[in-house]
Amino acid sequence: MKIEIYSDFACPYCYIGKRHLEQALKEMNLTEKTTVLHRAFILDPGKISHPERTFKEGLNLQTAEEQKRIDDLFASITKLAAEIGLSYHMDGIKDIATEKAQRLTLWVQDLEPALTQQVIDAIFHAHFIDNRDISDTSVLLDVIKDLPLDSQAAQGILDDPKAYLDQLFADDEKAHALDVDYIPYFVVNDDDRISGVVNTEKLKNILARNISSSDQ
Repeated sequence: MKIEIYSDFACPYCYIGKRHLEQALKEMNLTEKTTVLHRAFILDPGKISHPERTFKEGLNLQTAEEQKRIDDLFASITKLAAEIGLSYHMDGIKDIATEKAQRLTLWVQDLEPALTQQVIDAIFHAHFIDNRDISDTSVLLDVIKDLPLDSQAAQGILDDPKAYLDQLFADDEKAHALDVDYIPYFVVNDDDRISGVVNTEKLKNILARNISSSDQ
């Protein structure tokens, strides 16, 4: 089975959705029989990083009503994350761009595909749980330091703003062709599509109808 996931590191639902997918695959004994591919999606193209402030501060909330709406949203997201074992700190996430993290991930997927999901997990964890600046080269290098990757080559990719930019744009074009307007967005076997966060049990039902004889 092949599953493509369109996601952005700025999207809290994407990490949650990824965890639910991994749990579904594990419970169905499909982890080793499934190829999961990352597809880059940028929620805010052209965004400038402001690591000196939080994402919440960057919203420039003006009224108590706006503040409450965001607080309620953050509480809802935090609860969803906790249900799948993730300890989000939404108030502390930094107001940063994710293009650099996306390019690094695409490089890893091209060079060492077996490590891709570990890199994605590490970057998500750094952003939503540790509240680190994942737009910073030194932070990204530190995030992947324990993985068997060439750190000098990784730095070269991160320092070159054009590295893997074509692949990022190609993923963006695919997303537009699929009318992706909400992430995470899963494409199963080039056919079945799942938009947004779906819990483990529902994912298992969806995946079951895509199992071929070779997956069993």
